[in-house]
Amino acid sequence: VVQTPQATSFITRSIRACPWRIVASHDYLKGRRIPESPTDLENHDIIISNDFMADGLEFDSENGRQTIALSGRLMTNNYEACWQLARMGRGIAIVPSWIADLHEGRSCMQSLLPEYFLQPIPVSVVYPQTRYLSHRARSFIDFLVSELRHGEIGDRALRSNTTAGGINT
Repeated sequence: VVQTPQATSFITRSIRACPWRIVASHDYLKGRRIPESPTDLENHDIIISNDFMADGLEFDSENGRQTIALSGRLMTNNYEACWQLARMGRGIAIVPSWIADLHEGRSCMQSLLPEYFLQPIPVSVVYPQTRYLSHRARSFIDFLVSELRHGEIGDRALRSNTTAGGINT
């Protein structure tokens, strides 16, 4: 699960937190002012997930917290689609790091605002609260935790979960 579940009849075991990346293609940035702070994003075409639209974006940095409200040029519920649209020069995208890392070195994308951080994405395993958990279920949960908790293997597993949909180019 890549959200914080709300149900109380389930046990939630946190595995890790994945950071966000703000990216744009070199073609999009050509002739435009590169954002130096979160408020500069208001002057750009933003490709954003529906998840961000409720309360605005809260950026943390050494200088404190900045909250900005963005109306995305394009909104989707698919982060891979956000990445692909940004790669095609349609705007600046906010995507999970595992998507940006998947394409790193194979695209003409630039990371923006590296000194600003959005609240990371909590990744958890959720299972029913029972008195006795089968050995098979316990082994599977332990496997998930060990594989997803550590760097590259966990990122690869998360990436394979998001690349099934999206825009193929």
